[in-house]
Amino acid sequence: MSSRANKTDAYSSGWLLDLLWNYKYLLLILGIVAAVGGWAAASLQPRQYESTVKLYATNPKNNADILDFQEFGYDVDADRFMEVLRSNRIRDSLIAGFNLIRHYGIDTSKPEWRQKLYSQYQQNVNLDRTKFMSIEATVRDQDPKVAAEMANALIDHGDQLKARLLKQNVRRLLTSIEKQYRSK
Repeated sequence: MSSRANKTDAYSSGWLLDLLWNYKYLLLILGIVAAVGGWAAASLQPRQYESTVKLYATNPKNNADILDFQEFGYDVDADRFMEVLRSNRIRDSLIAGFNLIRHYGIDTSKPEWRQKLYSQYQQNVNLDRTKFMSIEATVRDQDPKVAAEMANALIDHGDQLKARLLKQNVRRLLTSIEKQYRSK
């Protein structure tokens, strides 16, 4: 053979086609076994339903801004609200409100029950920011009604907690201003 023929063979994929053809029955059997195994594993998994809520965080300066401009908040507002939604207070209120210990089948006699509960909650409740600065809350559950109710409750509890925190901050500010006023 000439050196040119060896160079062409080095870049040829014919050997790969020969290899695949020689092992065609083995590859076919492996493909069928993998497909049947995948189908069996998927059918053994409980059916999961997803409920998704998208919302935009707002940053109104006063009530007139809400009505007049209906402006959306900045990315920092979305981040703050996501922190509220991810808070332990919200998580614990959903766990209590939906009796997730019983719903998830957690055995509270075991010492690691709380960690297992929180892990299951983290798997089923997901919060993400979209590229348009909205917040997407997704709740997965075996019961579609529970998934939808939890998604809505997550947002409702988040709104209530955010309002409470804002009121507390306004009260502190008002108290501070009153102290300064009285001192003068």
